[in-house]
Amino acid sequence: MKFIRTQYLILPLLILWISSLHAVNYGETFEVGTTFWHAQQNSTVGKMIARDERGGTHFVWTKTYDADQDKREIYFNFCDDGEGDIADQLGDNASRVDEAERAGYGSIDLLRDEDEILATCFYHFFGRAVMALDFSRGWGDFMEILFDPPDQRSSPLVVKGSIDINRHAHLAASTHTMQGGPISFGLAMWHAEPNDGLDDWSVSHPVVIENTIGMTHRVQASRSSARVSLAWHHNLVGVPGPEEWQNTAPHSMNNDLYLYESPDGDEWEFDDAVNVTRTIPADHELDGVYAYGDTLRPFNDVDLIYVDDVVHAVFTTRGFIPDPTGAVSPPVIDWTTKESFIWHWDSDSDTLTLVADGWYENSGVMSSLNSNVDRPSLGVDEDGTLYCIFRQVTGDDEDENGACNGEIMLSVSTDDGITWSEAVNLTGTVFDEDEEENLVDENFPSLAELVDDYLHIYYLLVPAEGGGLDEDLVTENQMIYQRVPVEDLPGVDDLEMPRDDFKYHNRPPQSVGPGIAGNPPELLRIDSVHPNPFNAVSMLSYTLPGSMNIKITIFDLGGVVVSELQDGFMAAGTHQVTIDARGWPTGVYIASLEARGKVVNTKLILIR
Repeated sequence: MKFIRTQYLILPLLILWISSLHAVNYGETFEVGTTFWHAQQNSTVGKMIARDERGGTHFVWTKTYDADQDKREIYFNFCDDGEGDIADQLGDNASRVDEAERAGYGSIDLLRDEDEILATCFYHFFGRAVMALDFSRGWGDFMEILFDPPDQRSSPLVVKGSIDINRHAHLAASTHTMQGGPISFGLAMWHAEPNDGLDDWSVSHPVVIENTIGMTHRVQASRSSARVSLAWHHNLVGVPGPEEWQNTAPHSMNNDLYLYESPDGDEWEFDDAVNVTRTIPADHELDGVYAYGDTLRPFNDVDLIYVDDVVHAVFTTRGFIPDPTGAVSPPVIDWTTKESFIWHWDSDSDTLTLVADGWYENSGVMSSLNSNVDRPSLGVDEDGTLYCIFRQVTGDDEDENGACNGEIMLSVSTDDGITWSEAVNLTGTVFDEDEEENLVDENFPSLAELVDDYLHIYYLLVPAEGGGLDEDLVTENQMIYQRVPVEDLPGVDDLEMPRDDFKYHNRPPQSVGPGIAGNPPELLRIDSVHPNPFNAVSMLSYTLPGSMNIKITIFDLGGVVVSELQDGFMAAGTHQVTIDARGWPTGVYIASLEARGKVVNTKLILIR
């Protein structure tokens, strides 16, 4: 165990702080800090805000000062309801947590020690997972405890952590390894216990749970017992997968959501994890749409919270249509890159219920890590009412570059997550090119676990001229605290429930056609070449079972490419492409249609 104490650092007040930064539908907003770093998290956001029982709010974020995003740091801020104007406090109080030039992806929890409440930040730097403990409530003077990786080849990324009622720390991180080849990921977990003075910590050697795809995981401790839960994405075909799955988008989406709960925070039997989603495989012998099995897969997000000793999870899914016949490689007909749902599950009912419906078309440009609805975050009040905020985008709200802008939405459940209210738009910052200030894209929302008289919401606000995760344009962004009075929200009784009786299993996305049992269709085919034989120009017709990247090439009999007709992304359905053979010599040619590892050929006869 190693620790480093950072010095308390106050940022100079660089801008005019005002109590209401931008107009929103509910509550008021405050600037916590700024950053040029767009990607506060690469996957699950976790908690970047913590509300304590004494009226204090703690924040953490990843900060850079300019377009050089290789140098990034973890910053902290704090405000107290009883210490005067919130904007003034946040304007004077920001401090740096880490002592490295490439720290990132911070999250936060609170350690409660007798009468003291201490912010505890989790992040990574220099090949280690890190936990930083505040010296006193809201001081911003942190002691760093370093957690070594499982071995010298691996480096922890996206560290999530939680502190249990015994003051023990539980950290989970994606560990990535690259040795002259593709990056591989694993999921590792650490346990740490402090001495009475909290200045010396005994850190366990990390346990590697399994190989994973991506960095989706979340750890959460109960506030009423020693229970601790870990959730993560478990790949269905394994990592690395069979050859036909490797380096494909479907491989990274083909997951179940696993959750394991330790009854005491000490004993962990990960082989006994609960399979939350229990994906049903495709089977061409079944009738109708059931032949496709489950056509949803968890993607990128999960959040956890305890209500008494029941753990609740919310997560995002995208569309994923397996091939029942196994005729394509990988055996997937189609998948969605925007359409999505958000679901709830709890350990008491073991039932999946719909929170948010993002199954609609969207023409705007979107990051590969965002969906129409995504990044859910849970909070709970003293009565057990559950609040879920999430990000939602539509094709109607786009910036001047055509990029989708996000809104922060809220859904509420008063029956332990069985039903959820119609979503309420908390921000409502639609882009208007005539406005002088167009700070309109909210992302990486995080809801404080404790809901008191307010919802305590935290997110990154990107200017209209800014870029998303997949864009090159870099701008200075604001980290925003939005405080929403609960009494101002519409009553749940006044709101409708979303998509009545919509079930997780065996409800296919809209692009799935009629059943295939007894008569499997040709999943990828060249329908015709007409005329054939031909003497100058002909038309090739082909059918795609789903949206995909394709390549159509014409070869002579010696295997030499004479024409590339198409190369790119095409929607599902039947298409035509012109073959212009003027200038070619008389002879026999081969038209080749290639998509997702499968090749279909047909013969062409050119006669002069």
